[in-house]
Amino acid sequence: MRVVKVPDAADGQPQVRLVDAAGGPVVEVDEFLRLLSVRAYSTNTVRAYAYDLLKLYLFCEERGIAAGEFTPARAVEFLEWLRLVSSSRRAQRLELGVATGEGRLLSPKTCNRVLAAVSSFYEFLIASERYAGLDNPIVKKVDQSAARVPDRYRPPLMNARWQQPVRRVLRVKTVEPVPRPMPDDVYRALVDEL
Repeated sequence: MRVVKVPDAADGQPQVRLVDAAGGPVVEVDEFLRLLSVRAYSTNTVRAYAYDLLKLYLFCEERGIAAGEFTPARAVEFLEWLRLVSSSRRAQRLELGVATGEGRLLSPKTCNRVLAAVSSFYEFLIASERYAGLDNPIVKKVDQSAARVPDRYRPPLMNARWQQPVRRVLRVKTVEPVPRPMPDDVYRALVDEL
């Protein structure tokens, strides 16, 4: 399986497609990516979704299951698999990363992004009645702590529906980086401008 670029005749922008080993498109993913394009997602976002779903299909292929057989228990295995898969790309930021004999591991933020993409994909499959399961395999729950935040956004209209914040149960803990201190010469130049 791989992600390929295909020229789009409508607007000239290159589109991406997930193809199987025989070179044929994966129909469900193709329709999902088309929906993202119709919803005016950027080309880079659609490409990121394609690569994230490639990881899902590689996992399913390795386990010998179809995407329709992906369950919450398989989602836990998928998270374990993501945390052990090496990244083929070089590091983009100057932060600590875990490296194994095969290469650099996926960061926690990348794993969470992949899980979010897979969750959105299964929401699409459920909405289009292509998934036999009734619930999304990436389980979500109401986030009580975010609901208690006092400055949380409230809908401006009285007839707007109140949305409860949700959080995926399956995720990797991420640490927010501390801001880097400003060099002394930059700080002095800013103070001198005042």
